[in-house]
Amino acid sequence: TRSKARRMTLERWRAWKPADGWKYDWDNGFASKSKKMVTKEQRYIVRNLLRVFAETPYYRAGNDLIPEAEMSYGANRYRIPDLAYFTPEQTVADAKGNTANVATFVVEIISDSDTGRAIEDKLWEYFENSVQTVWYIFPSRQLVKTYTSPFECTLIQNYQR
Repeated sequence: TRSKARRMTLERWRAWKPADGWKYDWDNGFASKSKKMVTKEQRYIVRNLLRVFAETPYYRAGNDLIPEAEMSYGANRYRIPDLAYFTPEQTVADAKGNTANVATFVVEIISDSDTGRAIEDKLWEYFENSVQTVWYIFPSRQLVKTYTSPFECTLIQNYQR
């Protein structure tokens, strides 16, 4: 929420290296915190997803699934999903300073401290900004919710860790 957010410029946010154990998204001059992927379980999930992705034709075509990469919705909103899928063209455009670089697919690993409202708000935000698929992984429930819109969800339960 904004009441807990820090006010700062985009330039300051980009240069900032917080040492408090949180990652920060930036929205119109406010940096709001969320937990970094810090648990061994979360790192293990990311590792497995990256290894599986490396075996796909999408990886061989030069696409990337990048952990905690900055994703922008124009000049006023930046989010750092746990994993984001980028094409080679997006990576080149980003390197050239493209201000709107939205992944078509993102993965969020939901921790026990994430709140329902924040999870729901983030889902809507992703789809309002052209993300096409969102995975919410709930490690404590061994559950993956795959969204292709805020209204369409497929559940995968008891996934293999």
